Amino acid sequence: MLRSPAKSASTTDLRSLSLENEVDIDNQLQNINTRKRVKLDQDVSPTKLEDMMFRMQKSFDEINKNINDVVKVELSNLTSVSSEIKAELNSLRRENTELKSSIEAMYAQQQETVALVTDLRASLDFTSNRVDILNKRVDKCEEHCKRDDELANELKTTKQALKTIETDLNRQQQRDRLLNLEITGIPEAKTEELPIIFQQIATISGVSLSADDFEHINRVQPKQPVKGRPRSIVVKLKNRIHKDNIIAGIRKRRGITTKDLNLPGDSKPVYVNEHLTTQNKLLYKKCREVAANKMIKYVWIRHCNIFMRKDDTSPAVLINAEDDLKKFR
Repeated sequence: MLRSPAKSASTTDLRSLSLENEVDIDNQLQNINTRKRVKLDQDVSPTKLEDMMFRMQKSFDEINKNINDVVKVELSNLTSVSSEIKAELNSLRRENTELKSSIEAMYAQQQETVALVTDLRASLDFTSNRVDILNKRVDKCEEHCKRDDELANELKTTKQALKTIETDLNRQQQRDRLLNLEITGIPEAKTEELPIIFQQIATISGVSLSADDFEHINRVQPKQPVKGRPRSIVVKLKNRIHKDNIIAGIRKRRGITTKDLNLPGDSKPVYVNEHLTTQNKLLYKKCREVAANKMIKYVWIRHCNIFMRKDDTSPAVLINAEDDLKKFR
């Protein structure tokens, strides 16, 4: 803030000027008194006295005028200085007001900053607590994951063991059916004689059998019965050669029908196949589907085993599970 340098200078000039005027007045009065004493000592005529009085009056008037001029100048200077002082005071008041406003604004901003810092600190504390909770949860999840991995490994091992058991069980069941034949397509009748019907099938295939050549024969209930479809007939032979010869004879004839067996009703095809387990039947069905899609020429069953061959020049492939079908993909 600027300060006017005229104050001290103006005051000094006023005092100096007043002192000079006082000295000048004292000198003039002294001169007048001296002259008066000189004149009084002499014989003064009335005309000279009047002239002297006139000059004295004139001197007094000049002195008064000079004093008035000096006073006016000083008053003018004082007025100017006073105006400057007032202006500076007003400027100081404005600056003080602005400073107060700035301080208040800074204080308000400080309060906002403090509140913001408080909120941030609370948020950080909350976040820190949440992070601790999440870390604990992550630790628990990691423990569960480790347990899950262990369980997954155990489950995988169990599945492999179960698959092995199922495979072994299926092989055992298939071995038990090694001497069996499954006949489908023969209509059911209350007075049917299954041994006689089977002996007719054997005769048609070129094999002569007696009742002593097979252990038992009966119809079996399928897991998913189909309305209007007769139940299959399963016969267990005592000699595998008889079974193989019957199948070979039927294939040589390119199949037989109900008419060949002198059964009543319309002529319908009769199928004589090896007796496969349910699992092997599904596998055989899957093999036929793959063969149709991949243009595989041969799919057959021999001694209850499933074989596939792509063409006449390709080797035969034994199919024990669906994974073996990947060789044809």
